[in-house]
Amino acid sequence: MGPCASQLDKLEHRTESSVHRESRRRCVVIIRMSVGFIGAGQLAHALVKGFTAAGVIAANRITASSPDTDLPTVSGLRKMGINFTTSNKEAAHKSDVLFLAVKPHIIPFVLDEIGPDIEDRHLIVSCAAGVTISSIEKKLLQHRAAPKVMRCMTNTPVVVREGATVYATGTHADVEDGKLLEQLMASVGFCTEVEEDLIDAVTGLSGSGPAYAFTALDALADGGVKMGLPRRLAVRLGAQALLGAAKMLLDSEQHPGQLKTTSAHRVALPSTHCTFWRAEASGVSSSTPWRPPASGPGSCSFWPIRRRSRPLPSRRRRWIKCCSSRASRPHQSPPRAE
Repeated sequence: MGPCASQLDKLEHRTESSVHRESRRRCVVIIRMSVGFIGAGQLAHALVKGFTAAGVIAANRITASSPDTDLPTVSGLRKMGINFTTSNKEAAHKSDVLFLAVKPHIIPFVLDEIGPDIEDRHLIVSCAAGVTISSIEKKLLQHRAAPKVMRCMTNTPVVVREGATVYATGTHADVEDGKLLEQLMASVGFCTEVEEDLIDAVTGLSGSGPAYAFTALDALADGGVKMGLPRRLAVRLGAQALLGAAKMLLDSEQHPGQLKTTSAHRVALPSTHCTFWRAEASGVSSSTPWRPPASGPGSCSFWPIRRRSRPLPSRRRRWIKCCSSRASRPHQSPPRAE
């Protein structure tokens, strides 16, 4: 039984009294070991905030290191009560689970620095995009036999405990190490194991997914402002729409296309369907944000982000032209209203 097996004996389970998702309860794992972060940027800040908010680990058991003490996130980390240092070696020495939360090109220099200080008890977790487990193991093998390395990809919603995390296990890490990391990351959202060759795809999907969602929300809010809504209200309504849609999808486990059709039939049938038609006519993918349609019969206001030259069948073109002629608003790109 490896060192992490004995560490797992230190875990205590308690059921969370209040949960973010009403549909299911999460089991919070209190980890009585030390967690360290090499790097004190946005990712480290998000994870620390999520861990401490979940109660999965005490703030005084977390150490973060960065040579740059002027980072805005450093002051935030200090306010949370964690240990901060400018020495990566000190962070490694104080930690059992060590997250590498730095830019990919900095990883080799960090490994050269902390390599001699890595012990059998250490579990190294890389959060750097594109850096393979084998490349990290190769570096650490110069200093330590059989280093335990894992690779994970998460996203910033871990701050509110709604993150999406996947991880892959290295050559020398065992099942208990994977369970330990999964218990840690599951406290701040969804977490599952995948093959390492899938992590790059996850990076583009869920890693960058929040940015896509914010882009869609910004476009929805712009449309609401154009139609007379106060921006604060437009943003709030758009955010709630995305939140509700995501919860519907996760709770129902239906196909997104099926839920799209159901929502279009239940709410704003003419304008919603017309918006979908205009999206197809303009060659805009379903993931591209659009302005919400104006209410009322025949409404078909839509501002595409990008177009392609492939035409639709003549029947659809005639149908869209008919709807456009009855639209209450001109089909043109609006100025950005504040």
